[in-house]
Amino acid sequence: MLMLITVAFIVLSMFLVLAPRTRATSDVPVPIPIDTSDIQVCNTTETPGMSVCATPLSSTSPLSSSMPAYDEQLGLTFVQNFSSITFGIIAVAQHSTLDDYGPAYLVNGLTNVGYWYQAGLAYDWPTPGGYATGFYFAYQVFAPNGTPIFPSGGGGLSSFNSTVNPADFIIVSLSFSGQNVIMSAWDSNNSAYASQAYSAENAAYFEGLANATWANGMFSGLMTEWYHSAPYFGREAQVTYYNSGQLSSAGMWMHEAAPGWNGNWTAYTGPFQYSNPNQLREATYNNATEYSNAYAYISGPFALCAMKTTTDGYFYVPNATYVNATSLRVEMLFTQSNITGDQTGGTSPYPAIANYPDGEVSMADVTMVDDAFGSYEGGSNWNYMADILALRVVNMADLVTVLRNFGSTGSYSNNLGGVQVMFSTGDNESLDAAGFVAIPSGAANFTVTQNGVAVGAMIVFCGS
Repeated sequence: MLMLITVAFIVLSMFLVLAPRTRATSDVPVPIPIDTSDIQVCNTTETPGMSVCATPLSSTSPLSSSMPAYDEQLGLTFVQNFSSITFGIIAVAQHSTLDDYGPAYLVNGLTNVGYWYQAGLAYDWPTPGGYATGFYFAYQVFAPNGTPIFPSGGGGLSSFNSTVNPADFIIVSLSFSGQNVIMSAWDSNNSAYASQAYSAENAAYFEGLANATWANGMFSGLMTEWYHSAPYFGREAQVTYYNSGQLSSAGMWMHEAAPGWNGNWTAYTGPFQYSNPNQLREATYNNATEYSNAYAYISGPFALCAMKTTTDGYFYVPNATYVNATSLRVEMLFTQSNITGDQTGGTSPYPAIANYPDGEVSMADVTMVDDAFGSYEGGSNWNYMADILALRVVNMADLVTVLRNFGSTGSYSNNLGGVQVMFSTGDNESLDAAGFVAIPSGAANFTVTQNGVAVGAMIVFCGS
């Protein structure tokens, strides 16, 4: 029966075309699977003695006067020196529901003569009087005393020569060329490019720091930075940085500061060796989470699986035996019932999530549900995205739903204002500024509402 349905659609010339992704050149990072089965937990703290791997820091990073006051940073500091630094970053589109500002994903290099260079990808980055919508190339150079000198006002932004899309793989690099340091970013999906150059000031390399923290707010390493208009103690969506080589040692840290704010906090894991290069280390503090091994750095909790059901907003919490989710993130909303069944075809920004909506119910959706047909939660070919009716089984009703809406197109909303999640435990929770809500203990299912009305949603379940 299923084969006949699929063949019929093929006869109607509705073919799924998978476009190969542009390959990066051999000297740039390539995404590799992240093994989460053996994570070494290292809980950071502000109080000495609370954890053997945690010590407090007191330094603050430079702040631009044109930015909102509260600067949250999650970072990884290198201990070793580098002649160049290159990382691949998966572009994640996320912004705060409080003020619409988004983060920057930055590669940082502190030279041996004390100048600090930053290059990366910014999304909805704050600017005087508003924010720059979409993805931009972010760059900055600081003098040894921490003063921004290029641009002198702080927070440099420039456009790419073509559009950068969510989930594109961006190669960000700091390198020496002649008398300059080249700060660049290249989109391996469509070759969008942006770069800036500034004098190397006679430097020869980027310097690691033995204590794996920072010097006058500066360091060589990676950082996800997010400005907020109010103190923020929430989560961020997963962002993965892939290394072009192998790190030997580093230290993870988290930090939030604002001028005159007595709630300023910093937590730090201390420097560690990657004695097992594949083992992920985890650090958490104030709901922020980060991980690293010798090949990758991850800011934000792991996105473990995804679910998109119908416009009634009903979902179930995955069985912890298969997916140990501790929080969920509302990615986007929809109210058009005709795009129920749009479960795949888009590009996911999360390495562990293969299926993501693209705004069209197509042959790709039929094929995905067909492949999972008859499976139950936890089975060998199980796929949460294929369970459209949220029954913990993929059956004929799911397939019929896709076929009924075949060929329909629609749009999704990123406006999460007024969204709440009502759990079976009776907890009715509002989303934090990044769209997250913690899953209450014992919750079996939940309904997503916006301003009190049930609404369709795309949900990502997260945890460690």
